[in-house]
Amino acid sequence: MNTITFNNNTDYLNHINDCLDFNIPLILVGPPGTAKSETLRSVFVERGANYHVAASQTCKLSQFFGMLFINRDEKTFEPFFYEYSKILFEAESETVFQFEDLLLADEQLAKGLMSLVRLREVHGQKISDNIKFVFDTNDNSHGAGRGMVNTALNNRCSIIQAPINVEAWLKWGLTSKRIAREILLFIHANPEFAYTDKLPKGSFTAFNTFRSWELLTPFVNRGRRNLAVVESVIGNHNDVAAEFINFWESLDTYGNLIAQVKADPMTAPMFGQNEADKILGCVFILSNHFTKGDVDKFITYIDRYRNSEYSRLLIELGVQVHPDSKETKAYVSHVTQQKGGK
Repeated sequence: MNTITFNNNTDYLNHINDCLDFNIPLILVGPPGTAKSETLRSVFVERGANYHVAASQTCKLSQFFGMLFINRDEKTFEPFFYEYSKILFEAESETVFQFEDLLLADEQLAKGLMSLVRLREVHGQKISDNIKFVFDTNDNSHGAGRGMVNTALNNRCSIIQAPINVEAWLKWGLTSKRIAREILLFIHANPEFAYTDKLPKGSFTAFNTFRSWELLTPFVNRGRRNLAVVESVIGNHNDVAAEFINFWESLDTYGNLIAQVKADPMTAPMFGQNEADKILGCVFILSNHFTKGDVDKFITYIDRYRNSEYSRLLIELGVQVHPDSKETKAYVSHVTQQKGGK
């Protein structure tokens, strides 16, 4: 295996952008649910690029190579370009074609795509320099370009492994609001349950990935606190479903805590120092209510735990959800004190 894995999300995103800047085809390899497509599309949107997502298993070769018609007078074949094949020639600004699930393409399409990457021409006509290619696949067993079908990709693409980045996923889930609060709290406290790298094979078995946690969100939002429901979406590998149900039930422990903190942060009940999961849950809950009028009280309460990590996390998450809280004196004062203490 000669795929490359980046150690941090910044380098990973920078490399994707570099490949697009230099028009180097990219193959992104990774198991299901590692946000390959989500990451690529966020990059395309941020760049302001036009992009087209093509499912390899349903694409037809004619969509990219057009159709040939007989010119009886000239005794030649003339191409008729339409759909994607027309865009290949007419693109006047950065235009990215993302092919999902490369290995699911039929042999004819796969060979055609490899030829397109290698020659950058269709029926002898050069395509636009603004056209760029990105491939993704769930399966790296093809050896990253080895084999008859993929030979044309070898040494013509950058081939990288999609990283499993729990921290980045949590941040995305918080800001996008596409992941249930209960799930975010659970994964932050138990990152080992975010993703399983032991994917079941040969059977219909649910397993926990970033994708399946997102799929579970609507059930959680409806309050379906049922082990069978949770197992049907994320499975129960290493008791993940049971652990999540227990954690979800423990959130009831917080009860009226937010109201108590707002009323008097100095007398609001606290959790024991050995109850880190509950304290982190409390931090997340308070961060979601980090409004201008309550910043000072929330910081005062969390500071009672005498752990700067909890306070820092509260502020970082709070200002992400409510950016206007940065305008408060309490926020400025706390940040200034932290810097002064370093």
